[in-house]
Amino acid sequence: MDAPNAAPRRPGVQPQTLKPSPAGLGRGRGARLRDVFRRSWRLLQAVAGWVPLTLLGLFTAPLLYFLVYPFAQDRNDCILTVLALGGLGVQAGAALLVVLVALWLRFRRQSPPTPLTLEADKAFRTGYSLGRIGWLPLVRIELTWERPADAVIRTLAGGKGLVEEATAGGRALRSEVVRRIRVSDLFGLARITFRRRLAQEVRITPSRGQVRTLNLFPQNVAGDVLAHPDGQAEGDRLEMRRYAPGDPLKHVLWKVYARTGRLLVRTPERAVAPCERTMAYLIAAEGDEPSAGVARAVLENGLLGPDFLFGADGAAQAVKTVPEAIEQLLRSADARSQGAAGLETFVNQGATRGLKACLLFAPAQPGPWLERVAALLAARRGPFRVILGCDGLAPASRGRLVQRLLVRAASDRASSAADVRRVVHRLQRLGADVCVVDRVRGCIVPPNDL
Repeated sequence: MDAPNAAPRRPGVQPQTLKPSPAGLGRGRGARLRDVFRRSWRLLQAVAGWVPLTLLGLFTAPLLYFLVYPFAQDRNDCILTVLALGGLGVQAGAALLVVLVALWLRFRRQSPPTPLTLEADKAFRTGYSLGRIGWLPLVRIELTWERPADAVIRTLAGGKGLVEEATAGGRALRSEVVRRIRVSDLFGLARITFRRRLAQEVRITPSRGQVRTLNLFPQNVAGDVLAHPDGQAEGDRLEMRRYAPGDPLKHVLWKVYARTGRLLVRTPERAVAPCERTMAYLIAAEGDEPSAGVARAVLENGLLGPDFLFGADGAAQAVKTVPEAIEQLLRSADARSQGAAGLETFVNQGATRGLKACLLFAPAQPGPWLERVAALLAARRGPFRVILGCDGLAPASRGRLVQRLLVRAASDRASSAADVRRVVHRLQRLGADVCVVDRVRGCIVPPNDL
């Protein structure tokens, strides 16, 4: 039965159905093609990694074969034949040894992994071992991490062979470790590269450096201890107002009425009381690792007080405990593309609790996050303090090329003084209280040093 509001259909006319647009089909087909290309490229890399020959090996093998058969046999040169066959034997033995070691490392059983808790920029033994086979004199084994990235891996001698030592470069929170293992011989003739995944929880906390304490501004809420900071020094007094119907007559200022003829009543003065509740937010963007370290030091040293609200990019809700705040701090490393996208929502959550003052941990270099913060500061009333974390300042070198290269090598992780000045001036013009904290020295950078 047709619906009562349905339009009558003409006989012989079929109802039209909606068809997907060619643009939508093109986007879906393009996405599928990209996925197929990525998977094919990964498969090709995995297969190519198990080819036990380097470029040097691919060059020397045909050359030695040519020296044996067409060249040495035609001249009946036994010495050259022995040398060439010996070279082929060495190359074949190196390739066979590399293949056997790589297979043993790929399918070797490891002890059940335990959760790892590392601190960035500090060496830590992870417990992963290569066994005693890593001591073979003709084989060289190299370890690197693909996930988590930005980690320097070394192999050290331990009680059960070579053990892994990792030095992470930044914060991360992962549920697995992807290792890239490269096995090669000392002559550079054979090499095999493969990946091995291990389900293991890894927590890499940002380095606190030398940061111990910072002066944070207090938060004020309604109370009866201090005069309200919004009160004007001139004009009508805050404790008096005009009489309105229903006001008690005992509050009327009769002396003022007799002198001026104005009927005024006395009202309680608006006041505030100091409150230890604080809002703090971490902005995730490029170059935010020093700021994350400063935020960790502030949280773990209890500088935010016993009652606070903490948020970070990539988190949906504000948290109130230090472990939850550290968790958000680590997860924000995956939200660097957002750059203060969740700051307005966080400030609104604090406003519902009567909080206006906010502490921002921001990177010391400009980016898309700066425009979002500037728009918020221009639209909001309330004290904002911005802490910019850095690992030293790199002055602009205008000397010779060698001097510029030396300055760049000496201050690889330092922030550019020009970038820091640009961020500081932009935020100060919008009324924010800005300070730059050097994580390496653990102190606030004086304005003159900028």
